[in-house]
Amino acid sequence: MRRCWLRGAWFILFASLAGIPTIHALEYGLNFDNRTEIRHRGTDNSFSYSQQDVFRLWLRIHPAEAFRLDAQGAAGFEPGEDAFPDLEVLSLSGLVPFASGVFGYELGRTVLNVGDGLLLNHPVDALILQYGRGLVSMRVGAGYFGLLRKESVSLIASAADQSDAADEDQFFAPRRMVSFFEIGFPELLGLHSPLLGYVRQDDLRASSGAERLDTQYLVAAIAGPVSRSWYYRLLGVGGLLEHQGADTDPETREGYFYFGDITLDWFPNERTRVGLGARFGSGEDGDVVAYAPISEPPNGTVFQPGLGNIAKLSLGLDRRVLAGAREEALRGLAMGIDAAVYMRTSEAAIRETGLSSTAGAGYLGTEGLVRLAFRPFSDVGMTARSGIFVPNRGSDGFDKDGRGDVQWMSRLEFSLAL
Repeated sequence: MRRCWLRGAWFILFASLAGIPTIHALEYGLNFDNRTEIRHRGTDNSFSYSQQDVFRLWLRIHPAEAFRLDAQGAAGFEPGEDAFPDLEVLSLSGLVPFASGVFGYELGRTVLNVGDGLLLNHPVDALILQYGRGLVSMRVGAGYFGLLRKESVSLIASAADQSDAADEDQFFAPRRMVSFFEIGFPELLGLHSPLLGYVRQDDLRASSGAERLDTQYLVAAIAGPVSRSWYYRLLGVGGLLEHQGADTDPETREGYFYFGDITLDWFPNERTRVGLGARFGSGEDGDVVAYAPISEPPNGTVFQPGLGNIAKLSLGLDRRVLAGAREEALRGLAMGIDAAVYMRTSEAAIRETGLSSTAGAGYLGTEGLVRLAFRPFSDVGMTARSGIFVPNRGSDGFDKDGRGDVQWMSRLEFSLAL
């Protein structure tokens, strides 16, 4: 009953706010997202079902280029769970002319993206400054994760962080800080745009005897066209991990890690995209440790092994099926097919369980995915996708009694913007 009341209260609040008349330099809206999913995990024929509804109310006040206020609140509902509102964005930002260039700032809670999301893509309370002039652009900033709700974070975690996450009396996320500097050269080499960056993540636990996990990263990237229909992007990350154990296990360990990602896209016509991709994350091997991003993006749909100690080769096709249709609504129909091969880069563990005790580095399995998306209008969208993962069941793969069976999933997503 309580969950039903909360669901109704949120709907009434959002619907009421959506009826506010517009004024100059004010934008607002209500977004609704629904996701329903069923999975077969390949273990004892076990199935899992999940369903989630998320309401997001956003507001933007933008009277001038030098001042913009963005705010976004969200409330998610899942069967058997209490609803809890969350503040996802609350920031001030702006752009002003400065020294023959453009200076920009952003202060508050925002989503910080570094390394195309393969290093960091996460909400954070931050101050970000940027400056651009001619062929040079710079960005510098620092942020703190410790004021976020622990349920809303997906950050690199130590054993102490995992203990805090299980503590019902602990409300906030781990006390971690991130700082970064980037310098880019837009279209410096013809139409090719290189970028260099440095990122540091610090554990701010106050107790001198507490476990600490700090990381540093160097980032290099370049993107541009190969020809009129071919485009590429290269990303490389190298870093250092420093782990200081707690008083009960005070061992200090340092290790190096690296990560590379290559994408190549071909657009034979305005309706079609063919994508090739390859990525490689270091694994445990002597002084080398598994690649450890600050926040980890999905590295698969059915099979989700993370980025560390994993190599992946992928091929994808996207096509707007009815792009030439007379009815505009039908032009929003698109389909996609993806395939990926996963390999382990060292004999160390990966996020997924069920590997054979005799397994070494090598082939893990193949994933296939089919999706159909339909967006008849700009504010309404639906996506259906189904995928399958066929694991390697050899002596160097998954145990038959573990995750050795075929895994599959189906997901239906619906979005509405008001």
